Amino acid sequence: MKRTAKLVFKGSIVLLILFYFLFPKTVSAKSYQSSATPTWVKVTYFTAIALSLGKWCWDSFFKENASKIRFTEADSSSFAYTYLLKGDSLSRFKALPSEKERQRYIRSYWKQFDPYPFDAKNELRDEFEYRINRANKSFSTPNKKGWRSDKGRIILLYGPADDVEVFPFESSIYKHPHTNEYTDMEIWLYDKPGERTDIPLELKGLTGGRMFFLFTRLSGTDVYKQVYSSELGELNDNSLFERITGNE
Repeated sequence: MKRTAKLVFKGSIVLLILFYFLFPKTVSAKSYQSSATPTWVKVTYFTAIALSLGKWCWDSFFKENASKIRFTEADSSSFAYTYLLKGDSLSRFKALPSEKERQRYIRSYWKQFDPYPFDAKNELRDEFEYRINRANKSFSTPNKKGWRSDKGRIILLYGPADDVEVFPFESSIYKHPHTNEYTDMEIWLYDKPGERTDIPLELKGLTGGRMFFLFTRLSGTDVYKQVYSSELGELNDNSLFERITGNE
């Protein structure tokens, strides 16, 4: 489509030039010969040329530069793919200078994982895009896209939880290593076994050996942080589960 548009643009320029030079330069009026080209022809010609060149300059330079400025890691959901990419692939993706090139890279990435490559859809990409939209809709704040939050990241990588349990401050279960308090605790549970077996006894009773992610919200904030999980490679802060005793 873009290639066709470029060909049409170039063809239009050629036709305008031919129109200008092939239009009769000499007109007759009462046997008086004039070599002047009619004013309306000049106006039409130069206006069309100016508009065409202006659009070409915008598309080729300013539009691309505006894209580079607008789509940054802070506000472009394409950067949610940094959760999936590893090693050199991640480095190459972050080095891409524009959103246009990132989208091209994403299309190439998903071709490797298309379960049904002969149809027009890519079910895995559609599922990931759905998770991005859900995270943005559920967890976005005025200063931060939802996919960049801890809850958003978990949704992107593991999908929505099958069950969610919310607890108010439970000092008998956990404490903050510095302030000794949390205001809320939220556990996302999934209907599959967790990877780790060395789970604190307090959590084993709450999760029943299921895959889970624990989020806590510090007093005075609205931001939930993921602080413990049954999955390998996720944050697990054991200091949160030190027992609060009468000596503390």
